[in-house]
Parts: sequence; structure tokens; C-alpha cells
Amino acid sequence: FLMSQGPLPTSEDWQQLSFADSIRRFNLSSRPYEDMIAGVSMDLAKNRYQSFEELKLYCYRVAGTVGLMMLPILNGQEASEELIASAMALGTAFQLTNILRDVGEDGRRGRIYLPLEDMRWFGVSEEDMLKASRGEIKGYHKTRQWEDFMEFQIQRCESFYKTALEGIPLLSENCRFCVLVAWKVYGGILESIRRNGYDNFQRRAYVSKPKKASLVAAARREAQEMAKQQ
Repeated sequence: FLMSQGPLPTSEDWQQLSFADSIRRFNLSSRPYEDMIAGVSMDLAKNRYQSFEELKLYCYRVAGTVGLMMLPILNGQEASEELIASAMALGTAFQLTNILRDVGEDGRRGRIYLPLEDMRWFGVSEEDMLKASRGEIKGYHKTRQWEDFMEFQIQRCESFYKTALEGIPLLSENCRFCVLVAWKVYGGILESIRRNGYDNFQRRAYVSKPKKASLVAAARREAQEMAKQQ
């Protein structure tokens, strides 16, 4: 109903009205919204992912779609294939970061988002992972198999951040700064996981306020450099 091109709804709900206005003003496609609903629905039916391809589909649906939703608003022009790919990669990177940060929290709910194929390859069992999440195994994050498994997952996540970064100069100049801030701050969570010794069972990785301030300043400088180069 909201994605139609008919008259604006008569509802007094300002959120509904604002969304309907944005659809018309920026000619938003319904596909990313439909895909996101499908992604949220996956959480009702699945609590394990056999392969990274399965997980990547989930990440696209619940987060990569946000990049596609935002592009017409942020860029104000038809997006190139490279920019679309970068927007999807950034959303996927953010969701993978969430998953890596929240391993313990998800495990205590009986959920494992990380690919079971990868776990088997590195010798990480579902049972040990869930027990470590519940605190029933102490120091599991210090084992070689967990450290290697986590580093592999982090590096793969970083590859999506790299793809996303390549598209930021293609954005409208007035939008680059805010996207760079998000790119830097969220990417900083991965470094926090490393600093925590890969303990994402009992410790929550985060970026401190002083570090965020320095990253915001760095993003400002980089956005200004991008503007100079064009």
C-alpha cells in the first residue's frame, strides 16, 4: 500500500506519512523492503547456517538492503553498479560485525549464525561454542582453533568493508562524511574483538568514546581529501 504511487495516506501517523512521502519523492523501489521482510522472517525459521553463502543471503536481506534503500536518498542520482555493490557490501559488513560481536549473546539463546561448514573446518564444535557462551567452558577463546576461526571470519568481514570503501567516493560529496564515520566506527569493533583476545563469549566488543572521536576526525579529513581529488 505504501509503495504504491497513489495519493498519500490519510493516517495521522507521521512515520507512515514521512515514509510514503519519501517513496514518492525519491522513487524508492519496493524490492529492498520486501527482501528485508524475508530476511527477518528467516530468524523465525532458522537458527543455524550451513554455509557462508546461506549466511551472506541473510546478511544481504537484513542489512545489505538498507544500503539499497538509502542510495536514492543519499546520492540523488541513478547509482552505478559499482556503487550498488558497495552499498550492499557495507550493509553485509555491518551485519557480519554484529554476528562476530554477539557470538556469546546469540549462543545463550541457542543461535549460531557463523557457518557450520567453517566451524567444522577449524575444529570448532557447536557444543563447545554453546557451552563457552554459557560460561560452562572457561578460556575457550584462547584455544588455537577458536583464534584461527575468529581471525578467518574477521578477515572475511574486512573484505566487505574494503569493497564498501571503494564506493564511498562515488557518493554525493555531502554524504561521504557520515558514511565514512559509520564505516570506521563499525569496523573498529573488529579490532576490539582482536584486542579482547577473541573473547566474544563473555566480553562485548565496542569502540570507546575517545576512539570514536578520533575516528570521526579521521573521517572528516578523508572526506575532505576525496573532495579535493575530484
